[in-house]
Amino acid sequence: MVTPAARRVAALGLAGLAAVGVLKLATLGLLHLDCLWLAPLIAVLAWPLWAYRSEQVMFVRRLLLAGATTDSAKLRRWLWRGTAVQTLGVLTAMLWAGLLLMAAAQLATLQWVILAVDAALLAALSPAMRHLLRHEVAPQFVDTVARSRPVLLINTLLLTLLFVVHDYHVGFADTRTLSWSELVAWTLQSGQADAACPTAAALLGVSALASQLPRHAALLYLPGVADLQLKLLAWLVLLAVTGFGAYLFTRCLLGVQALFDAWAPRLASAAAGPRPGRIFGWTSLALLLLVGLLATLGLRLDAAALGQGAAQLARVTNPCARGPDQARDLRVQAQGQLDTASLVALGEAMHTVDRGLDRAFAAAETGIETYLDWYFSFVGNYTRLGALVIPDLDQQMRKRFTAQVFSESGFEQQVLRLGTEADGQLLDRMALAAQSAGQGLAKHLDVQPCLLEVLRPNVLPGLQRDKLRVVMSAAITLPLARAVPPLVVRAGEAVLARAAARQTMRAAASAAGAKVTQRGASVLLSASAAGSVCAPGGPLALACATVAGVVTWLGVDMALMAVDEALFRQSLRADLLEDLQAQRQQLRDELQSQLEQSMADYRSQAGRSVDRVFVPARDS
Repeated sequence: MVTPAARRVAALGLAGLAAVGVLKLATLGLLHLDCLWLAPLIAVLAWPLWAYRSEQVMFVRRLLLAGATTDSAKLRRWLWRGTAVQTLGVLTAMLWAGLLLMAAAQLATLQWVILAVDAALLAALSPAMRHLLRHEVAPQFVDTVARSRPVLLINTLLLTLLFVVHDYHVGFADTRTLSWSELVAWTLQSGQADAACPTAAALLGVSALASQLPRHAALLYLPGVADLQLKLLAWLVLLAVTGFGAYLFTRCLLGVQALFDAWAPRLASAAAGPRPGRIFGWTSLALLLLVGLLATLGLRLDAAALGQGAAQLARVTNPCARGPDQARDLRVQAQGQLDTASLVALGEAMHTVDRGLDRAFAAAETGIETYLDWYFSFVGNYTRLGALVIPDLDQQMRKRFTAQVFSESGFEQQVLRLGTEADGQLLDRMALAAQSAGQGLAKHLDVQPCLLEVLRPNVLPGLQRDKLRVVMSAAITLPLARAVPPLVVRAGEAVLARAAARQTMRAAASAAGAKVTQRGASVLLSASAAGSVCAPGGPLALACATVAGVVTWLGVDMALMAVDEALFRQSLRADLLEDLQAQRQQLRDELQSQLEQSMADYRSQAGRSVDRVFVPARDS
């Protein structure tokens, strides 16, 4: 057999579920109804809210009157009914109903299920609290007292917890990639998209902002808060937004219970008075007529102004307002890292150049020894003699010098290799510096998601070392490795030019010319000596004289070449080495100039890659 308590719980549960259904229909009506029906829709929702407020206000008012006045006092009779207070409460209930309707419009399907379940739980909670208070409170006031604080507080906390669990389980859109202004514009547009009435669209946009922006602010701001107390306070503020909606829903459901009890038989004659529905009905009708009259006169709510005001307020409350300043600081810091890295890279590259030049010029010195061996050889001697009268032979000697001193000695290979190494060092260092800057920006994004408004996370992978190397190397039109060979050619020509102007080189050339006369005399001497050796005549005398002359020529010539080498080799070697070392500094300066140019190019490319991470400055 069903007890009266069970029937009461079932009746309250059905009333609560009906209220949830009406609220859901109201949200659908807000989207599809004309503006004419907006005020009546709010008035329907205001009824239970007004009923709950009136119950609580009249309870406190009558307690004060009962305790402060006598039973026969006129003041008690005037104020006991509270018609004026209840009438003024209709306007307040209308405002609360508008907030309730906007909050309900943001609920997801599962949240509506949660609200329906809570309506059923609340139907059981109120009688349970009434049972606990039955011995503490007078019977005529026990329902009012139970609904005043205990049930209101418990159900608000319970519903808030259920909504928080829903958000944690289902989650919500990650809007961190949107700037605050972009999110405001997107939320307003999406909230207003389906509404038939402009005023309803504006209200929906405002309610969408109120729901979306606190979550977005939490995503952006809370990870960067280091103070535990401040972070806890921020979470409490965020929970307060959810709790406010739960509070409105709870007041609405308790108002439905208050209306249900108002129609039940009243236990005390002191509670007699006008039916609550009569006061609310006439007052709300008057308000609706007033709103209709104002609308007829053209005094309507400016939906556009409401939306613009909400957007402006949302922008003012942007918790990431310092984002542009932080971005400027981070950009200066990142560019400073690149500047420092470029100086370090240039110093390291020049150290590589110095080591490479040491190896290259050591090889060139060996090449000079090889060249001098040829220079004072039999072939070299006669090539020098021929160069005095045949310009092509002089060019051959120059080519011989370049080949033996710079090419065959390994000098060119050493210089080319050091150019490639130095260029690679610059590229590696700048790529690593840019990657390090990108990693630093990524760390800042992890702890300060507000920077998502001013940074582009999708660009950060482009700052990886290997990717950046490809980009920078492709952007440089003349890398150092290709600029070195002309420098080597100029270095060889400069050494030759300086050596040719040397007194030792001219003296060696003059000595080679003087030997022509000595060799002519040696021919005559060798011929006469051959004749004496081969005498007396005979058919072989001419051949014998010729052979003897050649042998004598070669012997004399070898002796003269040995004299030349003894006289000039050491001094010529010293001059060539001095000229070579003098060219070393010039070659180093030219390589440094090329390195500085390459460094500037790589630095510029790395700087542009880092700059692409930052969103360009724009008007807020």
